[in-house]
Amino acid sequence: MLTRYRSSDCERSRLTSVGLRNAFLTSGGHLLVASDVFKDGVRTFLGRATAGFPNILYVYGPQSPSAFCNGPTCAELEGDWVINAISHMRDNNLTRIETEAEAEDEWHEHLEGLANATTFKLANSWYMNANVPGIETADYQVVEVAHTVEALTGLFTGASVVLNTVGPFAKFGPEVVQACLAAKCHYTDTTGEQDWLITLDTQYGAKFAQAGLLLSPGLAQMYTTGEIAAQLCLETPGLDTLDIAVFWGGSPTIASTQTILVNAAMAKAYYLEQNQYVEWQPDAGLYHLAIPGQHETALALPWGGTSHPVWFKKDPRVANVKVLGGVFNRPLMLGVPQIVAAALKATEGMNDEDRYAALAKTAAGVMNTMPPRENPRINKSVDSVHASGPLGRAHCVIHGNCNYKQTGLLQAFAAASLLQQAPRRVGFASGCQAFGHRELLGALRSFGLVMEPVLTRQA
Repeated sequence: MLTRYRSSDCERSRLTSVGLRNAFLTSGGHLLVASDVFKDGVRTFLGRATAGFPNILYVYGPQSPSAFCNGPTCAELEGDWVINAISHMRDNNLTRIETEAEAEDEWHEHLEGLANATTFKLANSWYMNANVPGIETADYQVVEVAHTVEALTGLFTGASVVLNTVGPFAKFGPEVVQACLAAKCHYTDTTGEQDWLITLDTQYGAKFAQAGLLLSPGLAQMYTTGEIAAQLCLETPGLDTLDIAVFWGGSPTIASTQTILVNAAMAKAYYLEQNQYVEWQPDAGLYHLAIPGQHETALALPWGGTSHPVWFKKDPRVANVKVLGGVFNRPLMLGVPQIVAAALKATEGMNDEDRYAALAKTAAGVMNTMPPRENPRINKSVDSVHASGPLGRAHCVIHGNCNYKQTGLLQAFAAASLLQQAPRRVGFASGCQAFGHRELLGALRSFGLVMEPVLTRQA
């Protein structure tokens, strides 16, 4: 019988999702939390206990003989072990049982040795964490450096591409972009902060172009998938106006919630009219949109203006771009204007640093837990683009699912492409401008994340 040597994602989540908290102070005077202890993988002794959590014993868990044995039989044996341990403590007036980190290390090395003597580690199965796509085949390092241009330049030197996912980007992005330029790296991010895109275009676009590097912010489902739909419409000549709607199901992450709130409270939102930026009416409230595929109207917001007006400002085919978007969760959308208005009132008169801190605290009150893993039946997306011109019309709809997976795939495609060939455009460019809209669509289609676009034309 092979003793299980590694925790699958499902078993690790069982231990961390209960919010296991140590009731004893560690030697450093800090409380231990299971999600912190297990963040880099579960460590146990005998699959029975973890250092720092006295008097907590578990059975049929990670690093125990569970997956490759008769479940009820092994669970009974492990239960007997726990009963015998408790009985021994009671008989000998012992009040505490706890393993040590050294014992965990020895147990880990023992199990690694057993596993390395088999072919189990070569299999692509849930046992080897294949239920977390790519986790066992990825070659990665976790490195911590100061958030300075110098430190980040040193970190990036020798790399070719930096994919930035740390927002709010207007606050944390400048050092990363400057470091990419110094280290000669292509740059992409997942932003939807319109002010950040305008800053990149005006302050860094020419510098990246001169260095032969790509500067591509906003490579994400909420922006790129809609841009793909727009580019499909623009294959019809004579269209100069884009009316874009972007919707998705589910809830934003903790970081996304903070980025959305900070951007809504601290930056203006623009649409493109006759190739000029025009500010959205700040107090217009919610818009009601007809969404393809459903009878009920959906609630929408300018969502900070989004990336599209910035991307298309230098496209000679396009003069006008308006974008509205939101989530299908109607109660959540109804609450957004009130949350933003309250945050603005509460932070009135503050300097930027104090306002950011207050907004971050408000965002944590709105969303302080990570949403569950995406479910294609719940986390749906719809990108709809009406394109028009003096004598023509086109409409493109792309139905999809799992917007965060779409974002991850778009970023991965960008990195893989840049490692193999030069982008179609250097300097400031959208994902479609850099890699091709049909190429990006093909990647999303091949992974089952979007349907075939529904494209209708009138000319």
